[in-house]
Amino acid sequence: MSMRDESDFTRKFSLTAPGTDEQQFEVRRIYLKNVSFYVTDGYDISSLEGTPHTSFDIRTSDAPLTEKLIEVVLTVTLTCKMDDRVDILIEVNQAGIFLTRGYSASELRYMVRSFGPCNILFPYAREVIDDLLSKSDITPIHLVPPNFDTLYEQYLLRQAVLGNGDTLN
Repeated sequence: MSMRDESDFTRKFSLTAPGTDEQQFEVRRIYLKNVSFYVTDGYDISSLEGTPHTSFDIRTSDAPLTEKLIEVVLTVTLTCKMDDRVDILIEVNQAGIFLTRGYSASELRYMVRSFGPCNILFPYAREVIDDLLSKSDITPIHLVPPNFDTLYEQYLLRQAVLGNGDTLN
């Protein structure tokens, strides 16, 4: 990607107008950090009897790279079980590097733990999961994005109850 292309890409996903000193949350990179895919040997969906149980878990993590750059990783784990046997297990670590500027500590935590994972990273992770399933001749599962704001509020309540401080690491 040339510098011009990267600049156009970044500007397209920026929350502020270029050249302002206000709050800024820009996508610098989006990439697949890690993926794990397991399917039971000889898995054949037509031979299944009963209803498989499907669940998915979501976690986020973040790490500062520089004073203004933060890497955010969204981990989505999809598990499909029949009885007690795991038939399909997929874990996707979708990551992004974001330029942040002008946010208070609490606003920044919200941006990297709710806004970024939900609005920017989740659609990419969902696409990877759908692609893995369809290329394995398994019917794709449509993952509905959870309400990241509610999950973030629950996280803050747990931190308050436990008395743990909430920092970016």
